[in-house]
Amino acid sequence: MKPGSLIEIEEKSRISQARRRAKAAAKALGFSEVDRERVGIAVTEAVANVLRHAGRGHFLLQPLEEAEELAAIVWDEGPGISNLGQCMSDGYSSAGGQGIGLGAMKRQSDTFDLYSPPEGGLVVAMSFRKRCSLKPETPPKRALWDAFATCLPMPGQTVSGDAWAIREWTRGLKILLVDGLGHGPKANLAASRAVDCFSEVYAEDGESVMLALNEALRGTRGAVAAVAEVDRLSGTVRYTGMGNIYGRLFTATESTQLLSMSGTIGYHMRAPRSFEYPWTEDSMIVMHSDGVGSRWDFSKFPGLAFSRSSLVAGVLAGGFRKLSDDSSIVCVKLRAEEEGIAS
Repeated sequence: MKPGSLIEIEEKSRISQARRRAKAAAKALGFSEVDRERVGIAVTEAVANVLRHAGRGHFLLQPLEEAEELAAIVWDEGPGISNLGQCMSDGYSSAGGQGIGLGAMKRQSDTFDLYSPPEGGLVVAMSFRKRCSLKPETPPKRALWDAFATCLPMPGQTVSGDAWAIREWTRGLKILLVDGLGHGPKANLAASRAVDCFSEVYAEDGESVMLALNEALRGTRGAVAAVAEVDRLSGTVRYTGMGNIYGRLFTATESTQLLSMSGTIGYHMRAPRSFEYPWTEDSMIVMHSDGVGSRWDFSKFPGLAFSRSSLVAGVLAGGFRKLSDDSSIVCVKLRAEEEGIAS
């Protein structure tokens, strides 16, 4: 797990800062020079677009190592877009520019989504994969899961006390989200120790994982956490939560809040208990720490629940992230078939 990198966009120097950071992250993922250049082009256009149309916003960069992807999200509180089709056409600009911004972002990225909430603002989510390889005989890795996760430190802190891990297993996917108590290095130590422990025991059931986490975190300041086991073979999600990690499961017809027990891992933990929910091929699970407000409702964001996971996370981060705490978000669903993956 690598933490996300957040840049506040408020003046022109942020364009080059975001571009440099994105190209460096792409290089660390093994992207070719050609692929790094297209990352730089798309990010440049995205940040410049925020300054041009809204004047202020945020840029989030998140390496997704398991999928060998780089995700970039920008959001602002500008006027938004009411004429989406027209704005995507090259040559159209509502601010006197060249009118190539959104089109350039879409062409240079491997996935591209944007969403304009009814009350205004714009969220753009892009992801990048390796297109060029020094070994042509090696096919590009194609992920089955559309999974996005990020954790951000509270403003003024250099490390986050939140952390996450996602692991594939024979029946599906397992997810950990952990929030070390408080902020700063001590909270980060507790969260990092939980991720290390999860990497060793994730193949076990949720209750056993939680008991192992409890032992691993003794001597730290403790944490709250949740483990979600997505089992495609049985069509279920088993959710084991301890403390105030927020989880919600969406299907085509309903939304279900996922239940957690009260307690603190590594300090005073009750006997863990798992709760089981139905999982279908169009389901999506959203988990976040209490650094993201929980009073969001997809009914106020028409169509968002059917978008890619990174766009969903971007809307939640842009609208509900608290500045008084570390924050983390995990969104997971199956990747759409049109992206080259059959479910």
